[in-house]
Amino acid sequence: MAKPRALITHWVHPEVIERLSGSCEVISNPARESWPRERVRAEAARCEAMIAFMPDRVDAAFLAACPKLRVIAAALKGADNFDLEACTRRGVWLAVVPEKLAVPTAELALALLLAVTRRLLAADDHVRSGAFRGWRPQLYGTGLAGGTLGIVGMGSVGRALAPRAAAMGMKVVYADPRPGPVEYGRVPFEERPRAIHPALLADRERTFFTPHLGSAVDDARREIALEAAENVLDALAGRRPRGALNEPEPR
Repeated sequence: MAKPRALITHWVHPEVIERLSGSCEVISNPARESWPRERVRAEAARCEAMIAFMPDRVDAAFLAACPKLRVIAAALKGADNFDLEACTRRGVWLAVVPEKLAVPTAELALALLLAVTRRLLAADDHVRSGAFRGWRPQLYGTGLAGGTLGIVGMGSVGRALAPRAAAMGMKVVYADPRPGPVEYGRVPFEERPRAIHPALLADRERTFFTPHLGSAVDDARREIALEAAENVLDALAGRRPRGALNEPEPR
């Protein structure tokens, strides 16, 4: 009996392919760049399972073109780019990895805080320019101890970040419609910005930007993709995937 096919739309660690290969014929993107959407849809059309990533988009039209799909396992926490209702109607499991992204993302947030308050970009530019001639009373920063950290949304990332910031001597407050940990102060929730203001992009002294690196830790990404693979194996074996977001309608 032929093995079911599983599509992996982006590069993953070899261990992920090895984990799936015992039960599936694996089709994977070996490159670090995304395939065109048309290529992803064409490959998914002949597969029973798909491990998807942040750049992927799955809607009703995509699912209609991929009638063999039984499970989409997203190697991420959220599902904003996947049509959950369409998956349910089509009899397709949609599963995520809910718990493995918070710590590396919190660590990155702390790193950015340190980079901005200690003026690390300016310091790096100073050294690379050849201007450094030994210690001078310049490039003074503010540090974290004694400062206040405001967290917008006390979800899993906020809950991972708060104790790390507190351990460095910061006062932590948060805005969230739901009450969070009682040891941190709660303040009114304001709408979070949806775009980067041009003035912030021009301010290299007080801003520091990264390109979606929240979970970009090698071990973390391996574990996230491995858990997505387990969601695939669960579904193909007739079990409810551990990260399932829906109950698919009968096919």
